[in-house]
Amino acid sequence: DTMDQEVRQKYREAGEVIQKARKKARQESETGKNLKDIAEAVEQLIRDEGLEPAFPVNMSVNEEAAHYTPSEAEERVLNEDDVLKVDIGAHSDGYIADTALTVNPSGKYSEQIEAVENVLEEALDFIEPGKTVGEFGSFVEDQVPEGLTPVVNLTGHSLGKYTQHAGLSIP
Repeated sequence: DTMDQEVRQKYREAGEVIQKARKKARQESETGKNLKDIAEAVEQLIRDEGLEPAFPVNMSVNEEAAHYTPSEAEERVLNEDDVLKVDIGAHSDGYIADTALTVNPSGKYSEQIEAVENVLEEALDFIEPGKTVGEFGSFVEDQVPEGLTPVVNLTGHSLGKYTQHAGLSIP
């Protein structure tokens, strides 16, 4: 079914704001900075742009694969060699844009981070109308370089109005 123009515009608006939020997350992710302060700066940018966070900004460090939200009493700070995964969502009247990025202040793990970003680029080049979810998942898995292991219990997902994980799960 065809998405109406108003809905399409809401998704576009959320997408534009989420790209600004990504930049803010990169800027704020400095060695010694408190995780809660980074998350709050990103959430504030979303609000300053006239939207609302779709969920609290997630700040998962090192072996935490995803979905850690700093508490009000968060004491952890970003260390130089940490690998920080930042998961950000913004919505325009319930239409959600959701993105994530990975930072490593020291650059110690830049090779792994770059490998993941390359897999994403390959996936975006591969996907087109008519490809099945299974074909896509298999393709992405085949792009993972030797020596790296994907986290298999995390998937991509559809988005619905006010629903962060809707419909399809993408392996």
